[in-house]
Amino acid sequence: MAADEVSANVAKLLGHAEACMAGMKPDAALKFVLRARDEAPDSVAVLELLGEVMLEVGDATNAIEAFKRAIEVAPEGGSPARFMYMGQLSAGSDAVSYYSRGVAIMQQELAAVEAAGNEVEAGELRRQISNAFVSMADIYLTDACEEDNAESECERLLQLAVETDETNYEALQSVASMRISQCRNDDAEAALDASANLWSALPIDEKPSSELQIAAAQLYMELKSYDKALQVLASALEIDQASVEAWFLAAICEMSTDQWDSAAEHLLRARTIASALNVRDKDFDEALNQRLAETQAALEASGLSMEPFLTAAAADEDSIHAALSVIDTSRDGDMDGSDSDE
Repeated sequence: MAADEVSANVAKLLGHAEACMAGMKPDAALKFVLRARDEAPDSVAVLELLGEVMLEVGDATNAIEAFKRAIEVAPEGGSPARFMYMGQLSAGSDAVSYYSRGVAIMQQELAAVEAAGNEVEAGELRRQISNAFVSMADIYLTDACEEDNAESECERLLQLAVETDETNYEALQSVASMRISQCRNDDAEAALDASANLWSALPIDEKPSSELQIAAAQLYMELKSYDKALQVLASALEIDQASVEAWFLAAICEMSTDQWDSAAEHLLRARTIASALNVRDKDFDEALNQRLAETQAALEASGLSMEPFLTAAAADEDSIHAALSVIDTSRDGDMDGSDSDE
């Protein structure tokens, strides 16, 4: 039997493992995929799924081993997954090499899909390829930033990312980040605006993650476009109202625009949520206390008091703790459930 072919029993085991993964039960999935590996140790499909499951259970070492073995078995063709995962798990030129090999496979798939006239699948592939170019460009902005060709490679890869998928807001956001590093602030803001315009009108369940939106807000803050940053942070908070970082950054923007009452409210909200979530971060605590002192001084200089905000925050504290407790209980419930077997 060829390495990329599996028996009916192995296919059944993989199906059980995938169902467990979909049900957020990676430990149960691991049992099935290990049994599949025992029967088909050189199956790329088995090795790729094993790597994914290992990542979910927090075993990056064995995940890398599984993906590398899949690459040894099939150095070309097939699914791009093994190369894309190794790109994420590697650094520098190794990561770029893995991503490049995965992109080459996806580009072949895209050509076939476009020839077949399947525009929906083609659009999905374009986004995946574009995101891969973004990941490669990010390497030149971070791990490989000292290389002689770092800037030109980053520029080239981001151009490819945008050309591949002009609607990829993440690619445009990365362009903005690069433009800031080049001190081309007007171009950076134009790219950031173009990115935000692509996702701002989307339904909430189709918008980018709160983390990506917070990153966009931070770029706006670097550009001193605080009003735009506040709009993005408001959108991020629609997705995750328990984001301490988003509330804190909103307060920083409000302090920068002399909105001291809102800043006081949101700094205290950040403190309450951090307490409810048991956030332990000395640097954050120091920064928060410093900002609270600055805000109190600014309020007092305007003839106002911090006391009403402290009173309101204390009144909200119980309801915030209760709401976060419900969220945590719900998440725990999603993760619970007995492992199933054949």
